Amino acid sequence: MQVLHAFKVYHPIEGGIQKSIRVLINGLKDQFDFEVLVCKKRGFGRSEKIDGVTVTRSTTLFELFSMPIAPWFLFQFWHKARKADLVVNHHPFPLNDIAITIYFPRKTKLIVHWHSDIIEQKRLSQILEPFIHHSLKRADMIIVSSKAMIEHSGYLRQYANKCRVVSYGLNIGYFSKLQEDEPNRITEIRQQYPGKIVLSVGRLVKYKGYKYLIDAAKSIDATFLVIGNGPLRESLQLQIDKAGLSHRFLLLGQLDEQQKKIHYHACDVFVLSSISRNEAFGLSQLEAMACAKPVINTALESSVSSVARHLKEGLTVPPMNTKALQEALQTLLSNQEYAMQLGTAGKARVNNGFDEGSFSSSMHEIYDELNC
Repeated sequence: MQVLHAFKVYHPIEGGIQKSIRVLINGLKDQFDFEVLVCKKRGFGRSEKIDGVTVTRSTTLFELFSMPIAPWFLFQFWHKARKADLVVNHHPFPLNDIAITIYFPRKTKLIVHWHSDIIEQKRLSQILEPFIHHSLKRADMIIVSSKAMIEHSGYLRQYANKCRVVSYGLNIGYFSKLQEDEPNRITEIRQQYPGKIVLSVGRLVKYKGYKYLIDAAKSIDATFLVIGNGPLRESLQLQIDKAGLSHRFLLLGQLDEQQKKIHYHACDVFVLSSISRNEAFGLSQLEAMACAKPVINTALESSVSSVARHLKEGLTVPPMNTKALQEALQTLLSNQEYAMQLGTAGKARVNNGFDEGSFSSSMHEIYDELNC
């Protein structure tokens, strides 16, 4: 079965959607003939092999409202869709919807893998609305990560009968099991930052809510570490310096997977302080839970709070609420036994349904179902 996955960008560019697509492809590439079509960040396109799968990056002239202006993508999409048995439109990516609206072969099945609504670019969303609805009407199935996404999406409610819930998966063994040198490296981090450690992982962008995490850190006796890069690095560093937190609120930049894993194990609490539905799931929660760490997340109209659940695997607080975030941090940092209890429950939850095997198996069944 030939399956085309189409999205904006792909590995090595980091992001939750890119990571989930790669996990899926690596889990099923021996059973399906996969191909990936994305856009080059900028410049002339090319094709390459990643993990044994052909990845075509279409030529991009420039970006407008964070969308690649890549006219050749449409022609490549149509050409590859005609050869495919199944096309997976990873949403949000407007070029997919535009291409599907103009032309899509009748014989080819279509899945819309709905990772998130378009949240911030509201004007763009209004312009694209007819194209998105056309994709959803044409779709044979729509994949979402939780029922909450259907309930809170302005698009999906009217297509609920087409939706199938499939939770993302994680290579749990990689995060939960330590290699020979890793315990020593964890000890080194604990020695470098004595006392309690609070960790967050994500791009330095507005919807991650780091502004509020910095404010909350003022009254918390702990070292805060943030892994990730992004356009707000300079302004966040300025806020940190003004708050007098430069010695214990550290922006570590982008680290590789092993370094992230070691920091997960070294921390006492993991925080996902996101403030909008741009945060559709929060894969970093799963990574922290796989390392048996308690999670603080926010009550968003997305899948976020259904991953680490309030009072079960972590604590859920209202978004943009510094006081509530402070109270949750104080609760977990001052009660080690309770924090460990939540962390243990989180690890068990990840093992029971959020592993990459379950994710791949569920998607395998769906692909087979549509191929019948």
